Amino acid sequence: MTRRTTASCSPNASASEPHLDHDFTVAAYNAHWGIGRYGRAAGVRFDVARVVRDIGADLVVVPEAWRDAEGVSVLDGLEDDGYRIETLEYMRLELRPPRRRRPWSVPRVGSWELGICSRFPVVDRRVVPMGTVWRDAPGPRYALSLTVTIADTRVDITGLHTSSKFWRLAPMQHLLTLRRGLDARELHGGGVHGGGLHGGPQILAGDFNFWGPPVGAVMRGWDRPVRGRTFPSERPHSQIDHVLVRGGIESLGGEVLAATPSDHRPIRARLRLPRGVT
Repeated sequence: MTRRTTASCSPNASASEPHLDHDFTVAAYNAHWGIGRYGRAAGVRFDVARVVRDIGADLVVVPEAWRDAEGVSVLDGLEDDGYRIETLEYMRLELRPPRRRRPWSVPRVGSWELGICSRFPVVDRRVVPMGTVWRDAPGPRYALSLTVTIADTRVDITGLHTSSKFWRLAPMQHLLTLRRGLDARELHGGGVHGGGLHGGPQILAGDFNFWGPPVGAVMRGWDRPVRGRTFPSERPHSQIDHVLVRGGIESLGGEVLAATPSDHRPIRARLRLPRGVT
Protein backbone atom coordinates (compact mmCIF):
# COMPACT_ATOMS: atom_id res chain seq x y z
CA MET A 1 0.00 0.00 0.00
CA THR A 2 1.37 3.45 -0.89
CA ARG A 3 0.20 6.93 -0.08
CA ARG A 4 1.22 10.24 -1.55
CA THR A 5 0.47 13.87 -0.89
CA THR A 6 1.44 16.79 -3.06
CA ALA A 7 2.38 20.36 -2.25
CA SER A 8 3.70 23.17 -4.39
CA CYS A 9 7.48 23.28 -4.66
CA SER A 10 9.48 26.26 -3.45
CA PRO A 11 10.06 29.00 -6.04
CA ASN A 12 13.81 28.50 -6.17
CA ALA A 13 13.50 24.76 -6.84
CA SER A 14 13.21 25.23 -10.59
CA ALA A 15 14.27 28.82 -11.13
CA SER A 16 17.95 28.13 -11.74
CA GLU A 17 19.35 28.57 -15.22
CA PRO A 18 19.74 25.25 -17.05
CA HIS A 19 23.13 23.61 -17.53
CA LEU A 20 24.84 25.67 -14.78
CA ASP A 21 26.33 24.28 -11.57
CA HIS A 22 23.57 23.80 -9.02
CA ASP A 23 24.18 23.18 -5.32
CA PHE A 24 21.64 21.41 -3.15
CA THR A 25 21.38 19.46 0.09
CA VAL A 26 20.22 15.94 0.95
CA ALA A 27 19.48 14.64 4.45
CA ALA A 28 18.56 11.34 6.08
CA TYR A 29 16.71 11.29 9.38
CA ASN A 30 15.36 8.18 11.09
CA ALA A 31 12.59 9.76 13.15
CA HIS A 32 11.77 6.70 15.30
CA TRP A 33 8.08 7.11 14.44
CA GLY A 34 8.06 10.44 16.25
CA ILE A 35 8.57 8.89 19.70
CA GLY A 36 11.42 10.02 21.95
CA ARG A 37 13.97 7.40 22.87
CA TYR A 38 16.10 8.61 25.79
CA GLY A 39 15.89 10.47 29.06
CA ARG A 40 12.89 12.69 29.72
CA ALA A 41 11.84 12.39 26.07
CA ALA A 42 11.56 8.58 26.23
CA GLY A 43 8.10 7.50 25.13
CA VAL A 44 6.97 11.08 24.48
CA ARG A 45 5.73 12.17 21.04
CA PHE A 46 7.69 14.93 19.31
CA ASP A 47 7.16 17.09 16.22
CA VAL A 48 8.92 15.29 13.36
CA ALA A 49 7.92 17.95 10.83
CA ARG A 50 9.60 20.62 12.91
CA VAL A 51 12.84 18.63 13.08
CA VAL A 52 12.84 18.07 9.30
CA ARG A 53 12.06 21.77 8.80
CA ASP A 54 15.04 22.70 10.98
CA ILE A 55 17.33 20.37 9.02
CA GLY A 56 16.56 22.62 6.07
CA ALA A 57 17.62 20.22 3.29
CA ASP A 58 16.13 20.20 -0.20
CA LEU A 59 15.62 16.41 -0.09
CA VAL A 60 15.04 14.52 3.16
CA VAL A 61 14.63 10.75 3.54
CA VAL A 62 12.73 9.70 6.68
CA PRO A 63 12.95 5.90 7.14
CA GLU A 64 10.70 5.66 10.23
CA ALA A 65 7.80 7.99 9.54
CA TRP A 66 4.38 7.25 11.02
CA ARG A 67 0.77 7.69 9.91
CA ASP A 68 -1.90 7.44 12.60
CA ALA A 69 -5.09 5.43 12.44
CA GLU A 70 -6.96 8.48 11.09
CA GLY A 71 -4.54 8.78 8.16
CA VAL A 72 -2.51 11.77 9.40
CA SER A 73 1.25 11.55 8.81
CA VAL A 74 3.95 13.08 11.00
CA LEU A 75 5.26 14.64 7.77
CA ASP A 76 2.02 16.33 6.66
CA GLY A 77 2.97 19.64 8.30
CA LEU A 78 5.81 20.07 5.80
CA GLU A 79 3.44 20.69 2.90
CA ASP A 80 3.13 24.34 3.95
CA ASP A 81 6.93 24.64 3.70
CA GLY A 82 6.95 23.76 0.00
CA TYR A 83 7.80 20.07 0.33
CA ARG A 84 6.17 17.37 -1.70
CA ILE A 85 5.76 14.29 0.48
CA GLU A 86 5.95 10.78 -0.99
CA THR A 87 5.53 7.78 1.30
CA LEU A 88 5.66 4.00 1.14
CA GLU A 89 3.96 1.87 3.78
CA TYR A 90 6.20 -0.77 5.36
CA MET A 91 3.61 -2.36 7.61
CA ARG A 92 0.56 -1.85 9.78
CA LEU A 93 1.92 -1.63 13.30
CA GLU A 94 -1.05 -3.54 14.71
CA LEU A 95 0.51 -6.57 12.99
CA ARG A 96 3.96 -6.08 14.48
CA PRO A 97 4.86 -8.65 17.16
CA PRO A 98 4.67 -7.03 20.63
CA ARG A 99 7.97 -5.88 22.07
CA ARG A 100 9.04 -7.40 25.37
CA ARG A 101 11.46 -4.58 26.11
CA ARG A 102 10.45 -0.92 25.89
CA PRO A 103 6.97 -1.56 24.43
CA TRP A 104 6.36 2.20 24.50
CA SER A 105 9.07 2.76 21.88
CA VAL A 106 6.91 1.68 18.91
CA PRO A 107 3.36 2.91 18.21
CA ARG A 108 0.74 0.22 18.71
CA VAL A 109 -1.47 1.37 15.84
CA GLY A 110 -1.09 3.18 12.53
CA SER A 111 1.39 2.67 9.70
CA TRP A 112 5.17 2.52 9.63
CA GLU A 113 6.15 4.43 6.51
CA LEU A 114 9.26 5.38 4.58
CA GLY A 115 9.03 9.00 3.48
CA ILE A 116 10.85 11.30 1.08
CA CYS A 117 10.36 15.07 1.31
CA SER A 118 11.30 17.02 -1.82
CA ARG A 119 11.48 20.74 -2.54
CA PHE A 120 12.05 19.85 -6.20
CA PRO A 121 9.39 18.76 -8.70
CA VAL A 122 8.79 14.99 -8.66
CA VAL A 123 8.25 13.55 -12.14
CA ASP A 124 8.30 9.82 -11.40
CA ARG A 125 8.25 7.31 -8.55
CA ARG A 126 9.11 3.61 -8.39
CA VAL A 127 9.24 0.92 -5.73
CA VAL A 128 12.42 -1.18 -5.84
CA PRO A 129 12.47 -4.62 -4.11
CA MET A 130 15.11 -5.26 -1.43
CA GLY A 131 14.18 -8.86 -0.63
CA THR A 132 13.01 -10.69 2.47
CA VAL A 133 14.99 -11.55 5.60
CA TRP A 134 13.86 -14.36 7.88
CA ARG A 135 11.71 -13.11 10.78
CA ASP A 136 12.00 -9.48 9.71
CA ALA A 137 8.70 -7.93 10.87
CA PRO A 138 7.78 -6.03 7.67
CA GLY A 139 8.34 -9.11 5.50
CA PRO A 140 9.47 -8.09 2.00
CA ARG A 141 11.21 -4.72 2.09
CA TYR A 142 11.25 -2.11 -0.63
CA ALA A 143 13.06 1.12 -1.38
CA LEU A 144 11.21 4.20 -2.63
CA SER A 145 12.82 5.83 -5.66
CA LEU A 146 11.80 9.25 -7.01
CA THR A 147 12.97 11.14 -10.07
CA VAL A 148 13.17 14.87 -9.37
CA THR A 149 14.23 17.74 -11.61
CA ILE A 150 17.00 20.02 -10.39
CA ALA A 151 17.96 22.87 -12.73
CA ASP A 152 16.27 20.97 -15.59
CA THR A 153 18.32 17.86 -14.79
CA ARG A 154 16.65 14.58 -13.83
CA VAL A 155 18.04 13.16 -10.58
CA ASP A 156 17.03 9.86 -8.93
CA ILE A 157 16.83 9.75 -5.15
CA THR A 158 16.17 6.40 -3.49
CA GLY A 159 15.21 6.20 0.17
CA LEU A 160 15.76 2.96 2.07
CA HIS A 161 15.62 1.28 5.44
CA THR A 162 17.35 -2.09 5.78
CA SER A 163 16.67 -4.60 8.54
CA SER A 164 18.48 -4.12 11.84
CA LYS A 165 19.20 -7.86 12.12
CA PHE A 166 22.86 -7.29 11.38
CA TRP A 167 23.86 -10.56 13.09
CA ARG A 168 22.22 -12.27 10.10
CA LEU A 169 23.90 -9.79 7.74
CA ALA A 170 20.38 -8.69 6.85
CA PRO A 171 21.50 -5.18 5.81
CA MET A 172 23.94 -6.68 3.33
CA GLN A 173 21.26 -8.96 1.90
CA HIS A 174 18.94 -6.01 1.40
CA LEU A 175 21.65 -3.83 -0.13
CA LEU A 176 22.82 -6.53 -2.54
CA THR A 177 19.27 -7.06 -3.77
CA LEU A 178 18.72 -3.31 -4.08
CA ARG A 179 21.99 -2.81 -5.95
CA ARG A 180 21.07 -5.49 -8.48
CA GLY A 181 17.71 -3.84 -9.01
CA LEU A 182 19.17 -0.36 -9.44
CA ASP A 183 21.94 -1.58 -11.77
CA ALA A 184 19.48 -3.55 -13.89
CA ARG A 185 17.18 -0.56 -14.25
CA GLU A 186 20.11 1.68 -15.16
CA LEU A 187 21.36 -0.82 -17.73
CA HIS A 188 17.99 -1.24 -19.43
CA GLY A 189 16.86 2.38 -19.05
CA GLY A 190 13.19 2.92 -19.62
CA GLY A 191 12.70 6.48 -18.41
CA VAL A 192 9.46 7.63 -16.83
CA HIS A 193 7.06 5.51 -18.87
CA GLY A 194 9.24 2.40 -18.70
CA GLY A 195 9.61 2.67 -14.95
CA GLY A 196 13.42 2.43 -15.05
CA LEU A 197 16.25 4.68 -13.99
CA HIS A 198 17.64 6.99 -16.63
CA GLY A 199 21.31 6.38 -15.90
CA GLY A 200 21.98 9.94 -14.74
CA PRO A 201 22.77 11.40 -11.30
CA GLN A 202 21.63 9.14 -8.46
CA ILE A 203 21.37 9.39 -4.68
CA LEU A 204 20.81 6.71 -2.02
CA ALA A 205 19.91 7.82 1.49
CA GLY A 206 18.44 6.42 4.66
CA ASP A 207 19.05 3.99 7.51
CA PHE A 208 21.46 1.30 6.25
CA ASN A 209 21.83 -0.31 9.70
CA PHE A 210 25.46 -1.06 8.87
CA TRP A 211 28.82 0.66 9.04
CA GLY A 212 30.35 2.73 6.27
CA PRO A 213 33.23 0.52 5.06
CA PRO A 214 31.12 -2.61 4.37
CA VAL A 215 28.39 -0.43 2.83
CA GLY A 216 31.03 1.07 0.54
CA ALA A 217 32.25 -2.41 -0.41
CA VAL A 218 28.75 -3.56 -1.35
CA MET A 219 27.80 -0.33 -3.12
CA ARG A 220 30.89 -0.08 -5.28
CA GLY A 221 31.05 3.01 -7.47
CA TRP A 222 29.10 5.21 -5.04
CA ASP A 223 30.67 8.07 -3.07
CA ARG A 224 29.86 8.60 0.63
CA PRO A 225 30.00 12.32 1.50
CA VAL A 226 28.99 12.09 5.19
CA ARG A 227 31.37 10.52 7.70
CA GLY A 228 30.49 10.58 11.39
CA ARG A 229 28.76 8.69 14.18
CA THR A 230 24.96 8.71 14.10
CA PHE A 231 23.77 5.98 16.48
CA PRO A 232 22.68 5.90 19.24
CA SER A 233 21.94 9.61 19.28
CA GLU A 234 22.62 10.08 22.99
CA ARG A 235 26.21 8.80 22.78
CA PRO A 236 26.84 7.75 19.17
CA HIS A 237 29.48 5.13 18.51
CA SER A 238 28.61 4.05 14.93
CA GLN A 239 27.54 5.48 11.62
CA ILE A 240 24.63 3.49 10.24
CA ASP A 241 22.85 6.34 8.41
CA HIS A 242 24.31 7.24 5.03
CA VAL A 243 24.01 9.29 1.86
CA LEU A 244 25.57 7.79 -1.28
CA VAL A 245 25.91 9.49 -4.69
CA ARG A 246 27.04 8.63 -8.21
CA GLY A 247 26.44 9.66 -11.81
CA GLY A 248 28.38 12.90 -11.85
CA ILE A 249 27.17 14.38 -8.55
CA GLU A 250 29.99 16.17 -6.71
CA SER A 251 30.25 16.01 -2.91
CA LEU A 252 30.91 19.40 -1.31
CA GLY A 253 30.83 18.12 2.25
CA GLY A 254 28.71 16.42 4.86
CA GLU A 255 27.87 16.58 8.53
CA VAL A 256 26.16 14.78 11.38
CA LEU A 257 23.67 17.13 13.02
CA ALA A 258 22.77 17.57 16.68
CA ALA A 259 20.75 14.98 18.55
CA THR A 260 16.95 15.07 18.49
CA PRO A 261 14.49 12.99 20.57
CA SER A 262 14.99 10.12 18.07
CA ASP A 263 17.59 7.39 18.58
CA HIS A 264 19.37 8.42 15.34
CA ARG A 265 21.11 11.70 14.59
CA PRO A 266 20.26 13.38 11.28
CA ILE A 267 22.89 13.65 8.56
CA ARG A 268 23.13 16.21 5.77
CA ALA A 269 25.22 16.28 2.59
CA ARG A 270 26.02 19.29 0.41
CA LEU A 271 26.06 18.27 -3.24
CA ARG A 272 26.52 19.82 -6.67
CA LEU A 273 25.30 19.08 -10.15
CA PRO A 274 28.19 20.27 -12.34
CA ARG A 275 27.71 22.00 -15.67
CA GLY A 276 26.79 19.53 -18.39
CA VAL A 277 25.50 16.68 -16.18
CA THR A 278 22.31 15.30 -17.71
